[in-house]
Amino acid sequence: MKKIATVLFALALVGSGVQAQIVSSKNSRVTVVKQKKERKDYNVKDYNRLSFGLSTMKLKDTYYDKSDREVFDTEEESIRMKGFDVNYLHGFSLTQKIPLYLEVGGRLTFDTYKWDKYREYYGSWFKEKDRFNILSLSVPINVSYKYTFNNGLYIAPFAGIHFRLNLLGQWKYETVNSDGHSHDGTINLFKADDYDDDAFCEEDEDPCKRFQFGGQLGVNFGYKAWNMGLAYYLDTPFYKYDEVSNSKEDFKYKASGIALTVGYNF
Repeated sequence: MKKIATVLFALALVGSGVQAQIVSSKNSRVTVVKQKKERKDYNVKDYNRLSFGLSTMKLKDTYYDKSDREVFDTEEESIRMKGFDVNYLHGFSLTQKIPLYLEVGGRLTFDTYKWDKYREYYGSWFKEKDRFNILSLSVPINVSYKYTFNNGLYIAPFAGIHFRLNLLGQWKYETVNSDGHSHDGTINLFKADDYDDDAFCEEDEDPCKRFQFGGQLGVNFGYKAWNMGLAYYLDTPFYKYDEVSNSKEDFKYKASGIALTVGYNF
């Protein structure tokens, strides 16, 4: 009887150990599945992003005569305007299985460029200080894919198109000459009436474009809710003037830019 009791007691201990191991294994599997599910939900949920950054916009003259290339009156073939921007994006998840998003939002950008000129004419001199200011609102539409790592880091390349509305375009100038005469004023870049030089535009043609269309590509890097982005933009010409109708002899300023932003997802 003692032997039988000993054997039964040993079997009971083994059974309880096996049962505990099974329960522990089930709990581990549940925890892993739960973690995977939480990670999956984190990857594919919609998001909002507010970001701020520095930007540049490059205007390049593509006139067919290289010897006569000049962006407005800067005496430069290309200029790079510096500015800042404020961005808002909403990311819509396109599928619950992979982190593919459609991003739609708005981008408010202010760019500026200034230059000084000094010229001499037969013993007299002429000084001029000029500044361009351009304020624009863009509506970007991107497709983005998000790669998320276990430590909360992610990388999200994107590409898309945008529609740009130039809200404000000013050319401010201040001149003074050796005779002591000075003059200053502001030119609206979107009104042909403000130009008194036929080299820029005809009286019935607005020289600069209120509306532009373009594309962008870039990449976002992030850690949890924080985000840093780098993007390249390319637009239809900011300025175009046909010197001869239906010919290649036209003035055209191609527009492109780069933006570096820091933002927060919520």
